[in-house]
Amino acid sequence: MIKNLTIITLVILSLGLGAAYAESPQTSYTPEQIKEMPRFSGLENRRCPKSRYRSVKKRLECKHEVRIEIFEKRQLREAENTGNG
Repeated sequence: MIKNLTIITLVILSLGLGAAYAESPQTSYTPEQIKEMPRFSGLENRRCPKSRYRSVKKRLECKHEVRIEIFEKRQLREAENTGNG
């Protein structure tokens, strides 16, 4: 009896945690998702100049970070505008 109750409770908790995780914003993006984000070449080039990043890999990482940051700020702004309007 107690064993069955424990199993049922654990299943319900795991379902609740799964639903909460699905609704939470995903902060880590896959490379494919980053490629689909809009480009902001002016800002990317200003924040990640060639003179600062001699390594191409580090410069691309910087550009990805800038793209993600701007994308998330834009999403927050759009969410605020739809909430207020």
